[in-house]
Amino acid sequence: WYGATASMAGAEERKAGKLFERDHYGDAALFYQRLAQQPAARQDILRLKAAQAFLKIPRDDQARKNLNLIVVEKLTGKQSNQLNLMYAQLDLNSANAELALGHLKGVSVSSLGRSEKAQYYEMSAFAYALAGEFVNSVYARIKLDLYLHSEQKKQSNNGAILELLSLMSEQTLEQQLQEPQTSIVYSGWLALEETRRTYPSGGERQQAFNGWASQYPEHPGQTLISSGYFLVSGFKLSNISMIAVFLPESGPYGSYAAAIKAGFVAAYNRQEHAGSR
Repeated sequence: WYGATASMAGAEERKAGKLFERDHYGDAALFYQRLAQQPAARQDILRLKAAQAFLKIPRDDQARKNLNLIVVEKLTGKQSNQLNLMYAQLDLNSANAELALGHLKGVSVSSLGRSEKAQYYEMSAFAYALAGEFVNSVYARIKLDLYLHSEQKKQSNNGAILELLSLMSEQTLEQQLQEPQTSIVYSGWLALEETRRTYPSGGERQQAFNGWASQYPEHPGQTLISSGYFLVSGFKLSNISMIAVFLPESGPYGSYAAAIKAGFVAAYNRQEHAGSR
């Protein structure tokens, strides 16, 4: 009888796995959650899988409910990594950068696969940015670049790095430029941002970027120059006095919109001088 029950549970789990692979996350989540309700050796693994499926829908409330039932001490190192990554994602979805960073620190990065490392560094970059730690966010995106496959994603990541650098105060940028840096890639990004601020427009602008390109021939930022990125991004943030952000307050993207709004408000309130807001 026990063998028959275990065999049926195994078949159900395989069915749930196929549903997940076909992007039928809602059905997969319900399968996994139902199986996890029965006491068994794989109960916590099934809860992990259920949470993963619920995150895809997204149903953050159900994902967290399943994660909270897991006995952490019974997990393997790999499963513990999955748990922390999912908790971090849930924290980011609710705009709680500090909690997200706490869970990310519990991840053993060296034991992650390539795609998991990409996920880890992308979440780290978001969490640090949300917390206002732009230097750490840039470093996370530099690491992320190593695990991105497509040129389009790399280009998008490079653009995000420049956006982060543009948010640095003049004092922070100057301090970073003066400190000895062990990463030539990071030093190159700092120098590129300094060039952009020094030459916001005019005929000398392209010449200055060409000079930077000669100094950092293998730098990831080279693609931004060759693509004409700076030809359409020559405005100064200081010239902008009003920004409007349109976000949905309800529906399937309501929770994500709330996180974005919280990030804007936190960044606004973090500025000490009203003039820089």
